[in-house]
Amino acid sequence: MSSIARLRTSVVWLALLICSVAISRGADESVQLPAQWLNSPPVTAEQLRGKLVVLYFFEEDCPRCRAAWPEKLDLAKKYADQPVIFVGVNSGTAPGELQTYLREVKIPWPTIVDFDRTFEALADVGEISLENISQLAVITPQGQLVRGAWNDWEGTIARNLGDAHWRVNPSDIPDGLKPVWQSLEVGDFGSALAGLARSKKFKDERSLAAIEKINAAIGQEFDDQLAAAQASDPIAWTGVGTPGVQPVAAAKLL
Repeated sequence: MSSIARLRTSVVWLALLICSVAISRGADESVQLPAQWLNSPPVTAEQLRGKLVVLYFFEEDCPRCRAAWPEKLDLAKKYADQPVIFVGVNSGTAPGELQTYLREVKIPWPTIVDFDRTFEALADVGEISLENISQLAVITPQGQLVRGAWNDWEGTIARNLGDAHWRVNPSDIPDGLKPVWQSLEVGDFGSALAGLARSKKFKDERSLAAIEKINAAIGQEFDDQLAAAQASDPIAWTGVGTPGVQPVAAAKLL
Protein backbone atom coordinates (compact mmCIF):
# COMPACT_ATOMS: atom_id res chain seq x y z
CA MET A 1 0.00 0.00 0.00
CA SER A 2 1.42 3.43 -0.94
CA SER A 3 2.04 6.09 1.71
CA ILE A 4 -0.83 8.19 0.28
CA ALA A 5 -3.21 5.23 0.47
CA ARG A 6 -2.09 4.50 4.04
CA LEU A 7 -2.63 8.15 4.94
CA ARG A 8 -6.18 8.13 3.56
CA THR A 9 -6.95 4.85 5.31
CA SER A 10 -5.63 6.20 8.61
CA VAL A 11 -7.65 9.42 8.42
CA VAL A 12 -10.91 7.69 7.46
CA TRP A 13 -10.53 4.97 10.06
CA LEU A 14 -9.74 7.34 12.91
CA ALA A 15 -12.69 9.56 11.93
CA LEU A 16 -14.93 6.48 12.02
CA LEU A 17 -13.68 5.54 15.47
CA ILE A 18 -14.17 9.06 16.85
CA CYS A 19 -17.69 9.19 15.43
CA SER A 20 -18.53 5.80 16.92
CA VAL A 21 -17.28 6.79 20.38
CA ALA A 22 -19.13 10.12 20.26
CA ILE A 23 -22.39 8.37 19.35
CA SER A 24 -21.92 5.81 22.11
CA ARG A 25 -21.54 8.55 24.72
CA GLY A 26 -24.96 9.84 23.80
CA ALA A 27 -26.18 13.19 22.52
CA ASP A 28 -26.85 14.39 26.07
CA GLU A 29 -23.18 13.98 27.01
CA SER A 30 -21.62 15.71 24.02
CA VAL A 31 -21.78 19.43 23.28
CA GLN A 32 -22.95 19.89 19.70
CA LEU A 33 -20.77 22.55 18.08
CA PRO A 34 -21.93 24.25 14.86
CA ALA A 35 -20.54 22.80 11.65
CA GLN A 36 -19.37 26.08 10.11
CA TRP A 37 -16.14 27.68 11.32
CA LEU A 38 -13.80 30.40 10.08
CA ASN A 39 -10.00 30.42 10.56
CA SER A 40 -10.21 26.65 11.16
CA PRO A 41 -11.73 23.47 9.77
CA PRO A 42 -14.89 22.46 11.68
CA VAL A 43 -14.02 20.90 15.05
CA THR A 44 -16.18 18.78 17.34
CA ALA A 45 -16.30 18.85 21.12
CA GLU A 46 -15.12 15.25 21.07
CA GLN A 47 -11.94 16.31 19.28
CA LEU A 48 -11.32 18.99 21.90
CA ARG A 49 -11.69 16.75 24.95
CA GLY A 50 -8.84 17.23 27.37
CA LYS A 51 -8.49 20.94 26.61
CA LEU A 52 -10.19 23.93 28.19
CA VAL A 53 -12.03 25.72 25.38
CA VAL A 54 -12.81 29.39 26.04
CA LEU A 55 -15.81 30.57 24.01
CA TYR A 56 -16.07 34.32 23.48
CA PHE A 57 -19.51 35.36 22.20
CA PHE A 58 -19.23 38.81 20.63
CA GLU A 59 -21.34 41.40 18.81
CA GLU A 60 -19.58 42.51 15.62
CA ASP A 61 -21.44 45.84 15.37
CA CYS A 62 -20.25 46.98 18.80
CA PRO A 63 -17.45 49.61 18.58
CA ARG A 64 -16.40 48.88 22.16
CA CYS A 65 -16.05 45.16 21.37
CA ARG A 66 -13.93 45.93 18.33
CA ALA A 67 -11.67 48.19 20.37
CA ALA A 68 -11.28 45.51 23.07
CA TRP A 69 -9.97 42.79 20.77
CA PRO A 70 -6.24 43.61 21.23
CA GLU A 71 -6.69 43.19 24.98
CA LYS A 72 -8.41 39.82 24.47
CA LEU A 73 -5.69 38.62 22.10
CA ASP A 74 -2.95 39.68 24.53
CA LEU A 75 -4.69 37.81 27.34
CA ALA A 76 -4.82 34.66 25.23
CA LYS A 77 -1.06 34.86 24.68
CA LYS A 78 -0.56 34.47 28.44
CA TYR A 79 -1.94 30.94 28.06
CA ALA A 80 0.05 30.00 24.96
CA ASP A 81 1.86 27.16 26.76
CA GLN A 82 -1.22 25.92 28.62
CA PRO A 83 -3.91 23.57 27.27
CA VAL A 84 -6.36 26.42 26.67
CA ILE A 85 -7.93 27.06 23.25
CA PHE A 86 -9.68 30.36 22.55
CA VAL A 87 -12.61 30.30 20.14
CA GLY A 88 -14.73 33.22 18.96
CA VAL A 89 -18.48 32.75 18.55
CA ASN A 90 -20.62 35.08 16.47
CA SER A 91 -24.37 34.68 16.13
CA GLY A 92 -26.70 35.93 13.42
CA THR A 93 -24.07 37.22 10.98
CA ALA A 94 -23.58 35.84 7.46
CA PRO A 95 -20.24 34.03 6.98
CA GLY A 96 -18.93 36.44 4.34
CA GLU A 97 -19.63 39.48 6.47
CA LEU A 98 -18.08 37.81 9.51
CA GLN A 99 -14.98 36.82 7.53
CA THR A 100 -14.50 40.47 6.54
CA TYR A 101 -14.80 41.52 10.19
CA LEU A 102 -12.22 38.95 11.34
CA ARG A 103 -9.81 40.09 8.65
CA GLU A 104 -10.25 43.78 9.44
CA VAL A 105 -9.80 43.31 13.19
CA LYS A 106 -6.96 40.79 12.63
CA ILE A 107 -8.52 37.99 14.69
CA PRO A 108 -6.63 34.70 14.24
CA TRP A 109 -8.79 32.60 16.56
CA PRO A 110 -10.95 29.79 15.25
CA THR A 111 -14.42 31.30 15.07
CA ILE A 112 -17.79 29.57 15.12
CA VAL A 113 -20.42 30.82 12.68
CA ASP A 114 -23.66 30.53 14.68
CA PHE A 115 -25.84 32.00 11.97
CA ASP A 116 -29.16 30.66 13.28
CA ARG A 117 -28.24 31.33 16.96
CA THR A 118 -28.67 27.67 17.91
CA PHE A 119 -25.37 27.50 19.78
CA GLU A 120 -26.02 30.82 21.49
CA ALA A 121 -29.24 29.33 22.89
CA LEU A 122 -27.51 26.11 23.90
CA ALA A 123 -24.88 28.07 25.83
CA ASP A 124 -27.62 30.06 27.58
CA VAL A 125 -25.79 33.36 27.16
CA GLY A 126 -28.81 35.35 25.98
CA GLU A 127 -29.15 36.85 22.52
CA ILE A 128 -25.91 38.65 21.68
CA SER A 129 -26.79 42.16 20.48
CA LEU A 130 -25.98 45.79 21.13
CA GLU A 131 -27.83 45.31 24.44
CA ASN A 132 -25.82 42.17 25.31
CA ILE A 133 -22.54 42.77 23.56
CA SER A 134 -20.44 39.86 24.82
CA GLN A 135 -20.53 36.77 27.01
CA LEU A 136 -18.13 34.04 28.03
CA ALA A 137 -18.56 30.28 28.28
CA VAL A 138 -16.16 27.35 28.43
CA ILE A 139 -16.10 23.71 27.46
CA THR A 140 -14.31 21.90 30.26
CA PRO A 141 -11.67 19.22 29.67
CA GLN A 142 -14.43 16.66 30.36
CA GLY A 143 -16.62 18.14 27.62
CA GLN A 144 -19.17 20.08 29.71
CA LEU A 145 -20.50 23.45 28.52
CA VAL A 146 -20.33 25.93 31.42
CA ARG A 147 -21.17 29.64 31.69
CA GLY A 148 -18.23 31.93 32.41
CA ALA A 149 -17.88 35.47 33.71
CA TRP A 150 -17.54 37.97 30.84
CA ASN A 151 -15.71 40.37 33.17
CA ASP A 152 -13.38 37.76 34.74
CA TRP A 153 -11.70 35.70 32.04
CA GLU A 154 -8.72 34.69 34.16
CA GLY A 155 -10.92 33.62 37.05
CA THR A 156 -13.13 31.61 34.71
CA ILE A 157 -10.10 29.87 33.25
CA ALA A 158 -8.60 29.13 36.68
CA ARG A 159 -11.86 27.63 37.97
CA ASN A 160 -12.30 25.32 34.99
CA LEU A 161 -8.77 24.38 33.89
CA GLY A 162 -8.76 21.23 36.04
CA ASP A 163 -6.81 18.38 34.47
CA ALA A 164 -6.57 19.91 31.00
CA HIS A 165 -3.55 18.66 29.10
CA TRP A 166 -1.79 18.76 25.74
CA ARG A 167 -1.20 15.60 23.77
CA VAL A 168 2.36 16.83 23.23
CA ASN A 169 4.05 19.59 25.25
CA PRO A 170 4.43 22.67 23.00
CA SER A 171 7.87 23.38 24.46
CA ASP A 172 9.06 20.25 22.65
CA ILE A 173 7.94 21.51 19.25
CA PRO A 174 10.14 23.72 17.02
CA ASP A 175 8.46 26.57 15.17
CA GLY A 176 8.57 24.79 11.81
CA LEU A 177 6.39 21.98 13.16
CA LYS A 178 3.96 24.13 15.15
CA PRO A 179 1.22 23.97 12.45
CA VAL A 180 1.34 20.14 12.57
CA TRP A 181 1.22 20.21 16.37
CA GLN A 182 -1.71 22.65 16.36
CA SER A 183 -3.65 20.34 14.04
CA LEU A 184 -2.98 17.47 16.43
CA GLU A 185 -4.14 19.40 19.48
CA VAL A 186 -7.47 20.47 17.97
CA GLY A 187 -8.15 16.94 16.78
CA ASP A 188 -7.61 17.65 13.08
CA PHE A 189 -5.74 14.37 12.61
CA GLY A 190 -6.01 14.44 8.83
CA SER A 191 -4.02 17.67 8.64
CA ALA A 192 -1.59 16.43 11.28
CA LEU A 193 -0.91 13.21 9.38
CA ALA A 194 -0.54 15.11 6.11
CA GLY A 195 1.90 17.49 7.83
CA LEU A 196 3.95 14.56 9.09
CA ALA A 197 4.06 13.11 5.60
CA ARG A 198 5.58 16.40 4.40
CA SER A 199 8.04 16.74 7.27
CA LYS A 200 10.95 14.75 5.83
CA LYS A 201 12.83 18.00 5.18
CA PHE A 202 13.45 18.32 8.92
CA LYS A 203 16.72 16.57 9.78
CA ASP A 204 17.87 18.18 13.03
CA GLU A 205 17.67 16.19 16.25
CA ARG A 206 15.03 18.35 17.94
CA SER A 207 12.71 18.25 14.94
CA LEU A 208 13.06 14.49 14.56
CA ALA A 209 12.25 14.03 18.24
CA ALA A 210 9.18 16.27 17.85
CA ILE A 211 8.02 14.33 14.80
CA GLU A 212 8.28 11.10 16.74
CA LYS A 213 6.24 12.53 19.64
CA ILE A 214 3.49 13.81 17.34
CA ASN A 215 3.51 10.51 15.49
CA ALA A 216 3.24 8.57 18.76
CA ALA A 217 0.39 10.80 19.96
CA ILE A 218 -1.63 10.09 16.81
CA GLY A 219 -0.93 6.38 17.21
CA GLN A 220 -2.10 6.57 20.82
CA GLU A 221 -5.29 8.27 19.64
CA PHE A 222 -5.96 5.29 17.36
CA ASP A 223 -5.48 2.91 20.29
CA ASP A 224 -7.63 4.95 22.68
CA GLN A 225 -10.48 5.43 20.23
CA LEU A 226 -10.48 1.76 19.24
CA ALA A 227 -10.49 0.69 22.90
CA ALA A 228 -13.38 3.07 23.63
CA ALA A 229 -15.32 1.82 20.60
CA GLN A 230 -14.78 -1.79 21.66
CA ALA A 231 -15.92 -0.99 25.21
CA SER A 232 -19.07 0.76 23.95
CA ASP A 233 -20.04 -1.97 21.47
CA PRO A 234 -18.06 -5.18 22.04
CA ILE A 235 -19.98 -7.18 19.43
CA ALA A 236 -19.31 -4.71 16.61
CA TRP A 237 -15.71 -3.84 17.45
CA THR A 238 -14.05 -6.74 19.30
CA GLY A 239 -11.29 -8.21 17.17
CA VAL A 240 -11.46 -5.32 14.71
CA GLY A 241 -8.36 -3.39 13.66
CA THR A 242 -7.88 -0.84 10.93
CA PRO A 243 -8.30 -2.37 7.44
CA GLY A 244 -5.05 -4.10 6.56
CA VAL A 245 -2.99 -2.41 9.31
CA GLN A 246 -2.90 -2.21 13.07
CA PRO A 247 -4.28 0.99 14.66
CA VAL A 248 -0.91 2.34 15.87
CA ALA A 249 0.98 1.28 12.77
CA ALA A 250 -1.57 3.08 10.58
CA ALA A 251 -0.40 6.42 11.91
CA LYS A 252 3.30 5.74 11.43
CA LEU A 253 3.81 6.83 7.88
CA LEU A 254 7.33 8.22 8.07
